[in-house]
Amino acid sequence: MQNGKRTQFTTSNAQSRRSMVAMDKQGKLLFISSPDDIFSLDQLANLLVSSDLSIITALNLDGGASTSLYVTGSGQTHVTIDSYVLLPLVVIVKEK
Repeated sequence: MQNGKRTQFTTSNAQSRRSMVAMDKQGKLLFISSPDDIFSLDQLANLLVSSDLSIITALNLDGGASTSLYVTGSGQTHVTIDSYVLLPLVVIVKEK
């Protein structure tokens, strides 16, 4: 997704767990992950464009068994989606 519009690409219709990073119109960075095998890349692209998240740019990251997400918010709020396999790479984002 670029400039709020879906990009065209060729891919299989296989559904898998997905993880992506996106930026909305306010400049907020969004990390999005699906906990189950529910999206093909086409379905995910269509969902992001039609969502109310005001996304202007999105990038699909590695999906499948390695999809994982751990977010800690203020207080004791946190969200966890565990991967099915060990992760060879981790992206960490910390507030300045």
